[in-house]
Amino acid sequence: MKVDEQLEAARRMIEGDDVAPSAKQIAEGAKIVRDLAEKGNCLEAWRYMLECHERGVGAFKTNKFRRAAKEAIARIGYIREWQDSHRGGFASDLSWCDSKTVRDAMLDKYAQARRQRDKFVEDRVKSRLAASNFFAAGMRLGLDWNRKGSMSKLQSFAVIEFATMYDDSDGYVPVDLGIKETQTGLDLDYDAAIQSLSRLRYTWSKIIDMKPGCGLKCRDMLTDEVFFMFERNLSKSPELKNAAIASGVMPVGACFMHTGFSLPIPGGGTGAESVEGMLDGLLDDLKIPRKRPVLLSKAQTASFAAVSIKSWIAAGMEGPVRMEFR
Repeated sequence: MKVDEQLEAARRMIEGDDVAPSAKQIAEGAKIVRDLAEKGNCLEAWRYMLECHERGVGAFKTNKFRRAAKEAIARIGYIREWQDSHRGGFASDLSWCDSKTVRDAMLDKYAQARRQRDKFVEDRVKSRLAASNFFAAGMRLGLDWNRKGSMSKLQSFAVIEFATMYDDSDGYVPVDLGIKETQTGLDLDYDAAIQSLSRLRYTWSKIIDMKPGCGLKCRDMLTDEVFFMFERNLSKSPELKNAAIASGVMPVGACFMHTGFSLPIPGGGTGAESVEGMLDGLLDDLKIPRKRPVLLSKAQTASFAAVSIKSWIAAGMEGPVRMEFR
């Protein structure tokens, strides 16, 4: 069920149609409105909450709800107006990072999206995976999951994420199955995560510019799309300017975030080979045409992600870059 449909259903529960609603109906409707407002950051839900307060609806009649609604309406309204006036400019113009109001709101939105993604993957994807899934993923990455005690933290993280987000060894990608088998309209966090994860892709992103503590201006090296990627830690590493990041990326409004595990590839590539040369060689090895935009199928995405991670490990790039990529 869409947000506007959920809000309309809640309104009918609170106000009733032909008969006066019961206290239980009002309470249930009020909970939906609060979830839409507080978890979904829905401006219309906050406005309806304020309207209910002014009408004296029991569930919202305290001043706590009035203050919260007014603050949220002012904040979200300002951000929405600002975004509308800068539509399409998040990647090309990073001045918004210098506005504390906009930056804090965007980072809050990113933190919420990260939490929602993690919740969905833990509850609806990882919980369904068997040990055989991690073993198969490890084999594709050149790692033995049965000896995971000898792996580094990042290598274990690589196996878990690949098994969850990209591996199609069973004929399907686990995260896609989780999306398919999750009923929408029952959990706002799941709905938001599904909306982003359904547009997940794996790519190499060339870093063009960075705003420390906020994120990176990137160019997708497969499609040439320029976008802003939230990354609070890597953006504090100026030595990564002109480097690339191999990762899954998914949208957060007009920006993007990576899935949690990113592989930094130095600007000079490995040795004399450039990042562009490394990518072209990888595509050639996989028999994927280089003509831009390069649009990968699910099977190609799995192979591309596996070879990217495997090459990174084999090249010994893990040693000098030990970070938490969050």
